Formats: sequence, structure tokens, C-alpha cells
Amino acid sequence: MAVARDPEKEALAARVEELAAGRRLARTDLTPKLLRETVEAVAADDDIRASAATCSTALQRCDGPARGRRTHNHLS
Repeated sequence: MAVARDPEKEALAARVEELAAGRRLARTDLTPKLLRETVEAVAADDDIRASAATCSTALQRCDGPARGRRTHNHLS
């Protein structure tokens, strides 16, 4: 589930949806009913769950903090 509040987050929300790892909702269209229905649909969707798990594993393998330290140390 992604409800973006700014353009940067909108791009991230679009990517999550593009990767089939979640669904994006526009803030302007958001209602309690739509939010509830979408949460229920996402929770019941095995394909979204599998895509989200794949994305999670890929992000964990990136090890961003360690990579940032190595880059910083290299540039120093």
C-alpha cells in the first residue's frame, strides 16, 4: 500500500506498483472504504505477497549503510 504525499514518494509508489509488490492509491481519491477494500485485496493477493518478498530480499542484499560507508571511505 502506498499513498504518496509528495512527488518523490509518488515515484516510489509507482515503482512499487510497477513491480507488483503493492498498490498505489491517490490521496485525492482516498476514502476509508477504498482504503479498507484495498488493504483487504492486497492482504489476500498471493502474487503481491510474493513480489513484495522478492523486493524485500533484494533490498536487504544491497546493504545500503555498508555500501555508503565504503563509498564515503573511498572518497575521503
